[in-house]
Amino acid sequence: MVTIYKNIKKKLFTLCRRKNVVILTLIFLIGLILRLSYMGMIEFYYDPPLFAEGSIRIIENSDYLNAKDYTFLDDPMTGAYSLGPLFFYLYILLVSITKQPILLAIILAIVNSFNVIFCYFIARKFFGNNVGLIVSALFAVTPWAIIFSRLLQPWGFVMPFMFIFIFSLL
Repeated sequence: MVTIYKNIKKKLFTLCRRKNVVILTLIFLIGLILRLSYMGMIEFYYDPPLFAEGSIRIIENSDYLNAKDYTFLDDPMTGAYSLGPLFFYLYILLVSITKQPILLAIILAIVNSFNVIFCYFIARKFFGNNVGLIVSALFAVTPWAIIFSRLLQPWGFVMPFMFIFIFSLL
């Protein structure tokens, strides 16, 4: 009788686990579709071409050690802030693949869509399976997360590293 109970419990556990994987996959696909929809309407104004130009100049000059020379300190359009060289090093990876802004935004949106999965694992660790699924579903459809996941701005790169950092602390 005990072995039958253990077999039933084991089968139910694997069924629930498989069900959670299917649900998480559907949530991920919904988030991916939302992040990749209407890519022609991305916000592309003064700053992204400026950042792309700095990254392209670093690549063309092969001047990887002096990236601080390509940061913009006193540009009145950007509000006179400095990004530092790290953003340009990350942006070089994207610009070396393609220089078209919509393709850059698509690559960034695909990378940022994996945040839905990271969100699930973090919430599951602290609060359980059901909460992990709910949190990842909410994050997949949150409009601001969708908008920021495809911006070619410095904060478009923050979220994947934030989730990887939190996930590595678990």
